[in-house]
Amino acid sequence: LAKHDVAEEVAEVEFTDPPHRVKASARLMVGDQALSCIKCHTFDKHRAIGIQSLDMTTLTKRLRRDWFHRYLLDPQTYRPGTRMPAAWPRGRSVVPKILHGDSSQQIEAIWQYLAAGNKARIPSGLVTKAIELKPESKPIIYRNFIQGLSARGIAVGTPLKAHYAWDAEQMNVRLIWQGEFIDAAKHWVGRGPGYQTPLGDGLIEFPNAAPLALLEKPDEKWPVESARSAGYRFRGYQLNAARLPAFRYEWKGIQVTDLIEAQQGDQYPVLQRTLKFESEAPQTNLYLRIAATGSISKTDKGFLIDDSVLIQCDECRLRESEGKQELIVPVMIAPGQPATITYRIVW
Repeated sequence: LAKHDVAEEVAEVEFTDPPHRVKASARLMVGDQALSCIKCHTFDKHRAIGIQSLDMTTLTKRLRRDWFHRYLLDPQTYRPGTRMPAAWPRGRSVVPKILHGDSSQQIEAIWQYLAAGNKARIPSGLVTKAIELKPESKPIIYRNFIQGLSARGIAVGTPLKAHYAWDAEQMNVRLIWQGEFIDAAKHWVGRGPGYQTPLGDGLIEFPNAAPLALLEKPDEKWPVESARSAGYRFRGYQLNAARLPAFRYEWKGIQVTDLIEAQQGDQYPVLQRTLKFESEAPQTNLYLRIAATGSISKTDKGFLIDDSVLIQCDECRLRESEGKQELIVPVMIAPGQPATITYRIVW
């Protein structure tokens, strides 16, 4: 059937937005705040609000990309009388504020979002019994089981809607995201089993590893042992005047305070991370690792990680190790003179 079907190639679509924002826009369109695809289509184990039509999470496995683009532009041409609404009549979008109102970008964004299958983030409007925590006037600290972290994860939601999760097992920031904070229903109803995924979009992961290393040479391999095995000790956290936690830990006589603050960026909120290091003994070969991944490039605005996250850091150094690119920062500590590292995360 596929051989004899008339196929029309659809050109590749280029986006000006980074991948995580493209998928966030698609999730918005599919949910109840825009095109409301969830009214008729099931989404993995979640039933549709109305009729139970084709499961969206299996869609990219069952359909061709070129047909998907053509069908969405004019469903009546392929199935006269179908209930499928025309969201792009005559090629013009009914949601012009999303992805510049470009029909090709919007349809391709939905295709890419659904390509994750049942791992795609659930669109809004499907979970009706959510207990959404909203940090409207002050930060919210949520200490519970968070997907992607150890059992000692600590999530922090901010009124600016730039959130993060810090792992007290690895003494490091592990997740950042924007938009909605978290749904507490899984842990606050019944016995509260399982790990909860953050609610918002732009979910970015950072290395699941200890943040510090003593390197004799800048190109020396980063240690692979966990923070616990390496002797890290968590010393709790202290709230500042804005009710944000400054996480504290100790390693090899070095005391560290890790404070992450949300700030308003040019277009979206950003995070600023400030780490303070103190030690009675001088430290000249101490390094902080910020990122370790397959793609990091230096631009005039900072270090771009996986084409999604920009790290703005004057002291950072880019290096390659064990087939990955790493962003590290040398930390020089003199007795009685604390060292401070500050950088911004833009995404």
